[in-house]
Amino acid sequence: MSENVDFQQDAKAAMDFCIQAFQIPRSIVSKGNLDSMSVLESFLIPKINFIDIPSGTDFNGWTVPNEWNLVSASLVSPNGEELIDLELSNLYVVVGSQSIDAIFELQELLSHIHTRSDLPTAIPYVTSYYSKTWGVCLPYSVVETLEAGDYRVRISTTSPPGVMRLGEIFIPGREDTEVFFSTYFCHPQMANNELSGPAVWMSLVNSLWKKSLRNELRYSYRFYIGPETIGAIHYLSLRRTEISKSIVAGYVLTCVGVDSDLVFMPSRYGMTLADRVAELALLNYEFKRSDFLKRGSDERQWCSPAINWPVCSVMTNKYHDYPEYHTSLDDLGFISEAGLSKSIKFYSEIIYILERNRIYINNNVGEPKLDSLGLYPNINKDGNTSHLEARNILNILNMLDGKTDTIQICKSLSLNFQEVESLLGRLHAAGVITL
Repeated sequence: MSENVDFQQDAKAAMDFCIQAFQIPRSIVSKGNLDSMSVLESFLIPKINFIDIPSGTDFNGWTVPNEWNLVSASLVSPNGEELIDLELSNLYVVVGSQSIDAIFELQELLSHIHTRSDLPTAIPYVTSYYSKTWGVCLPYSVVETLEAGDYRVRISTTSPPGVMRLGEIFIPGREDTEVFFSTYFCHPQMANNELSGPAVWMSLVNSLWKKSLRNELRYSYRFYIGPETIGAIHYLSLRRTEISKSIVAGYVLTCVGVDSDLVFMPSRYGMTLADRVAELALLNYEFKRSDFLKRGSDERQWCSPAINWPVCSVMTNKYHDYPEYHTSLDDLGFISEAGLSKSIKFYSEIIYILERNRIYINNNVGEPKLDSLGLYPNINKDGNTSHLEARNILNILNMLDGKTDTIQICKSLSLNFQEVESLLGRLHAAGVITL
């Protein structure tokens, strides 16, 4: 449905970005976030407009914390074995942990160890952003072998005042109305949950930027990235009035790196232009429908009652619903170029439909004489291809009341977008209908 684009090449660049950013430790405020933004920008054609919100800034009870930077970590067993390897994964330490250097007997230590008995080899992702504590995360297969005795714990972190960095890119089109794409940086070493969204985000940015330079865009496009939840809330404190006046559709890019059936997360009521476009594009894919009550990413903020933006999401597998979610098993081997390519292609189709969706008007008194325009067969015979096409044309003409768009016609007639667009184009070229 979308133009002839080399999605495989885009997917390769997206995977290269994931590889470069994978081992960077991130939190909602950290040096790792700043480094990750720099890596992301190195893959982009346009520059990112950075919005730095200082530690201590409060909006609606959400106070930007100080940085959290993990310097080193060690957990030594009674027999001298090192149980933490930050070169392997920075998930070993609870994000937000305070520094500690102490000896604990096993039973006391276990209250600070987080594990997943259902995934014995996985290191779980655990956070404590807003409370003072410490903790380590270990595979269950390791925890169940721990023997009684004294364990030496050393965790070194720094927590200086810093900035929560948000980023946005605005790509102008011929119209001021805009389409919104959001994603996030805040999780440490996970590929699908953390990096696939920014990877697809950057691919769409680069593609649309090139189109904008050629004056090929109807809509303007706004791309946002920042820490999940607190970043989105602070972004709303700055941009909600401006964006609310111009947004026509929006999408959250998250969990889009696995080559699997798609999952549709609708907006708050599921009836926006964003939902309608997504549902039409999804007809070409195997997909599952989720429920807004099971939301879990920044659509929680964009679709909150006081905001109510037309934002939905299509994922390759939904957060919370795949076993590897929020664990070390969500690694670079879990995602693929094929999965990233599938998501880039899908969202490119979303953009194609949005850009070419139109509302035409049929002002003819009764049916126009289509055969004289080459739009109706001279020989009327049931069952032939030209007769079926003529029936579609007549049905389309009957729907062009100045209110019904191309998407609704597709849904009503069970035709794909390109079929309807082609017939509308022929009718418009013949002067039968007007925009």
